[in-house]
Amino acid sequence: IYFKNAGIGGHFKNGTIIHNGGQIEPHGALHSNDIINEATTSFENVAMTTGMGLDFTGTSAAALEVAFDDGGAAGNTITYK
Repeated sequence: IYFKNAGIGGHFKNGTIIHNGGQIEPHGALHSNDIINEATTSFENVAMTTGMGLDFTGTSAAALEVAFDDGGAAGNTITYK
């Protein structure tokens, strides 16, 4: 999922993200090109499968990881292949 511009967010619920990689310049399964809107970004019951180090990348990688992790309360999972 690519967060292209500043202020972008989204609510993702009951989904699966499968990141197969393969780009010349690797971007993560959740990648931001600018600062996301943390107030409007959430994940609930989302399963992600990705390569090690290709989960959260870009300018707001840390904020995306916090939103995805949510203290474990949201039921999100990451599987590394």
